[in-house]
Amino acid sequence: MWVKNLEAGKLKAKVEEGCFVGVDDESKGCHVYWAGKHRISVEQDVYFNPRAANDARIEGEWELDADDDK
Repeated sequence: MWVKNLEAGKLKAKVEEGCFVGVDDESKGCHVYWAGKHRISVEQDVYFNPRAANDARIEGEWELDADDDK
């Protein structure tokens, strides 16, 4: 499972890999276990498909196409 990192800078990874533990009953989120940090957190921006995680964009982020003549 991949979680969108909202605090990522330009050179940081935009998604982080975690382990799915379960669904949170109190919010619209999933429990994620972070192996490197040895803790569990509730996250909402999660992706189970690696292709969707690679295409994850932070709100307001955009790219210029090489074909644009602006």
